[in-house]
Amino acid sequence: NTSLFPLKEKLAQNEMYLHFTPVASLAYREIWLLVLSERMADAKIEADRCLWAYPASYPVAIQYIHSWAENDARYADLWQYMVNAQDKRNHKIAPN
Repeated sequence: NTSLFPLKEKLAQNEMYLHFTPVASLAYREIWLLVLSERMADAKIEADRCLWAYPASYPVAIQYIHSWAENDARYADLWQYMVNAQDKRNHKIAPN
């Protein structure tokens, strides 16, 4: 709920929790907070980290970003980046 704290404070709090207890839900939440803060380059970096650290949750994250991209073109680049990153990772793990 972004109404309880300003977004900048939520991001700082999430980063603190993420350093203390690195779990998938906090890592992926970091992407959302970075996106909402319009820090797309940082969101891509965090998406890469999440892809390698928590790959099982990555498809769900892609779905969320895709739904955002359908409603707001600002998110289309991040969505495409995440799809491409997943394809590259899959190829590295199981090359043809």
